[in-house]
Amino acid sequence: MVKFNELMANCAIYSTALDITDAANALAAEGHPVDHDDLAAITPYITHTI
Repeated sequence: MVKFNELMANCAIYSTALDITDAANALAAEGHPVDHDDLAAITPYITHTI
């Protein structure tokens, strides 16, 4: 059961990381500047609600 929950958490983090990457790439494709420092502050592992 613990391994399953760990797998699900990893899948959620991976999916969120892909969503962030897609959003950053879409902004860059539209010509908006994407600052690497801003991207470094974004994390797919959100802990503030825990």
